[in-house]
Amino acid sequence: MSVVEVVQRYTIEILEMFSAANLLRALAVLVVGQIVVRLGSRIIDRLPFTSRGLAKRGAAGAPQDERRALTLRGILKSVLRFTVHALVILIILETFGVRTSSLLAGAGVVGLALGLGAQNLIRDVLAGMFIVYEDQFNVGDHVTWAGVTGIVEEMGLRVAKVRDFGGQLHFIPYGVADKVTNHTRGTMRALVEVPVSFDESPRRVLDALSEACRSVAETSSHVREAPSVLGITSLEGQRVVYTIVARAEAMGQWALEREIRLAVSEVFQRMNINPPDPLGEALARGAAPPVETGGPAPAGEPAPPHGVGPAAGGS
Repeated sequence: MSVVEVVQRYTIEILEMFSAANLLRALAVLVVGQIVVRLGSRIIDRLPFTSRGLAKRGAAGAPQDERRALTLRGILKSVLRFTVHALVILIILETFGVRTSSLLAGAGVVGLALGLGAQNLIRDVLAGMFIVYEDQFNVGDHVTWAGVTGIVEEMGLRVAKVRDFGGQLHFIPYGVADKVTNHTRGTMRALVEVPVSFDESPRRVLDALSEACRSVAETSSHVREAPSVLGITSLEGQRVVYTIVARAEAMGQWALEREIRLAVSEVFQRMNINPPDPLGEALARGAAPPVETGGPAPAGEPAPPHGVGPAAGGS
């Protein structure tokens, strides 16, 4: 068989393979696959273990059971997309005349070869399964994981997406870290330190702080355990440090701390309780106070110390 005949033969086969009918079949398979993914996703959203109205509320404010539902939902959707896309590829290959049965028959050998080079992938998938099974964290939780602190936005088959408080989105494989710190299980502690001038009466300051704590306990929606004054926790130079502690809902401790500071500031202003004097603290530490001079010394001449110089009218 001549070269021209071989070229003609393969050209005809390629044209038959990519005929209009086969292209239409492949396009139909793609459309059907996309429809199956969308319908399957809607079915997953309506499974018995999911909560109504969850998507409208958002992940960050969802209770623990709803966060668990969000986590399982994301993983099931990831598995659904992977399965459907794999089937679509196999069907399209069959449509164009590729014998997928031989490919599947050799999957054992190929799988062994891939397994040797895809140990990290297998490790990530298995680690993700244990994270979900042990309920270490869910979508919407505030975690510290693999050196990143932020909110878990999505959990897939191999990686989780964590957005830190600077706005960066981190894609973290499940198998890269051996320790996870979850900051959203139970109530969180709110702690506020209040520095006051050493000259203020401790009893008067304690009464003012107690009044601020009562005000926050009555008005704040984040309080789970009312704020209380621990008392004087530090004596530093010319200031006395008082400490207030409270318990807040998960992710609400920072807002509660801001409310406590605002209430303390308002009470201190009304009762004329003074903050520490920065100059007095500097003197207590042995630092020299700021010196004001009449202006810069002439070039090459050092400036005289404050209060030292020729008397007015002297010769």
